[in-house]
Amino acid sequence: MLIKNVLGPSMLDDLIEEIGNCPYSIIIDESTDPSTQKVLCIIVRFFSFKTRQTVTTFYRLLKLIECDAKTVCDLITDALKKDGLKVENMIGIGVDGANVMVGRHNSVTAILKRELPDLVIVKCVSHSLHLCAEKATELLPRQLEFLVREAHNWFSYSPKRLEYYRALYEIMNGNKDPKKIQALSGTRWLARYQAIQTILEQWEELKLLFSIAKSEDKCYMAEQLYDIMRPFKAFLIFLKNELKTVTQLNLLFQSDNVEPTKLFEDLFLMYKNLLKRIVVPSQLEKLVDSELMDFSFQEHLMHTSSVYLGYDFQIISQELEANDLLDVRERCKNFLCCLAEQIQKRLPDNLSMLKVIANLHPKVATSQVKPDIKPVLNHIQRTDIYGNKNDIES
Repeated sequence: MLIKNVLGPSMLDDLIEEIGNCPYSIIIDESTDPSTQKVLCIIVRFFSFKTRQTVTTFYRLLKLIECDAKTVCDLITDALKKDGLKVENMIGIGVDGANVMVGRHNSVTAILKRELPDLVIVKCVSHSLHLCAEKATELLPRQLEFLVREAHNWFSYSPKRLEYYRALYEIMNGNKDPKKIQALSGTRWLARYQAIQTILEQWEELKLLFSIAKSEDKCYMAEQLYDIMRPFKAFLIFLKNELKTVTQLNLLFQSDNVEPTKLFEDLFLMYKNLLKRIVVPSQLEKLVDSELMDFSFQEHLMHTSSVYLGYDFQIISQELEANDLLDVRERCKNFLCCLAEQIQKRLPDNLSMLKVIANLHPKVATSQVKPDIKPVLNHIQRTDIYGNKNDIES
């Protein structure tokens, strides 16, 4: 009660006073608490003249009755007006990729942009990468998901099995303990990378364990896992290498100590590298980077046998028969195509402007050759908020 009725309101008053008439951005997300009450969390981001730095801090937690775009939008604007913050001072909004947030016509951002036409919208890239990887993996055999999930479940409810495996692992590797296979997460799909990596590191040990359980204990689950492990190692090796790249980029977007203006360059670079692996080189040479955003690459794909799938895959592929290898390569190529297509679809609409903002970095801005920031100035429409464009340029 002390936090809720005394400290909370007092800190909120201090926050509103600190923001004052300054421009600010908000970051919003919906959630459901344990009592099934839907809530909307709002984070505010602004430049504090008091501390002389950009501040990102908690603003409000609002109860939601309906989750449609108009209700969410009204709830946000009513809260801002009630606290004396000008809605027209909002210059940016961060959201997840849900349709109610970023849909083209009647989403929260679409409604706000009617009132604030130069509002900068930034979708959550971590959430988008999660969805891209999930969509692409649907083109790989379903047994992979089963193997990764059930390999964890095999040990999670049986200390006896875990102890037996630990003893087996020590016999095969000396006095070393096996790594725990991570549980899969429904909302954080990229957590699968760690689980896949652990399974591959202990491949022979797990294979032997399931073989023993199949023959001695007549365990049906062990038989299924053993049968899956025999032909699917190539898929797991390929998936591990691809998810590693996506996971590393995802972690960068979740870091506190990174250069924000460089992050979107890294995102675009990953997309460009994907295209280089699946598109005929002569077609890519004709295009500049800005044209890759709308490039219909599906019409210019390499032949499956020409697609390079990584060093580890090349080694393991020597153990496969010709027909099996062709099928594996085709599915892996389809994975890369789908991943590139999904990233292209989910790249921020204002990526070109976000790239230009990198020119405001002190190292660039103080260089002898001044970069062109007209694209940023052209985006600005509310000069009462941002100030005179000539002054900004100066």
